[in-house]
Amino acid sequence: GITVTMLTSNFDTIPKKLALYKKKYYSNSLLRGVIFFTAVVFTAWPFFSSLEYFGRFNSAVRFSLLLSFSVLVGFTLYKWIILPILQLTRLNKQLSDEEAAIQIGKFFPQVSDKLLNALQLKKLSTQENELLIASINQKSAELSVIPFTEAVKLEENKKHLKYIVLPIALILVLFQFAPGLLTEGMTRIVKY
Repeated sequence: GITVTMLTSNFDTIPKKLALYKKKYYSNSLLRGVIFFTAVVFTAWPFFSSLEYFGRFNSAVRFSLLLSFSVLVGFTLYKWIILPILQLTRLNKQLSDEEAAIQIGKFFPQVSDKLLNALQLKKLSTQENELLIASINQKSAELSVIPFTEAVKLEENKKHLKYIVLPIALILVLFQFAPGLLTEGMTRIVKY
């Protein structure tokens, strides 16, 4: 009959491939996060600075502008950069293997439920049930040729670069023609 040892050797590739998928998934989240964080900071900076530059607000309003800017930057830094780094380094909760299997199944129709079923069957296979072990072996063999990491496309982040281009272009134009708009207003906000 089929032994549990044989099952383990056939199934071992699945958790390793899932770990690689998760690493690429969180690397992709981090890359997208850097793009969005940069876009938010480079949009908020000229906005807040311009408000103060033209408004010349009192100390209380400047403090609330500084607080708002800080909260916005802090929140986006946490959500789009720190959280993906924590998940990438496994310091924060990651996707479960089952959740990863569902995502991979959406990308690879030929995987569909096979991966999820293999993971669920593996949990049930504490005793030597030859039919169950054979089913896991079959599913594992079919899945071993599927490159799970291809379900994550890093190059799709190129479409998000448009969110950075306009704010950076605006800042460059302002630095060229009205540098005080960026520096004076923000300096007064910081020194509320």
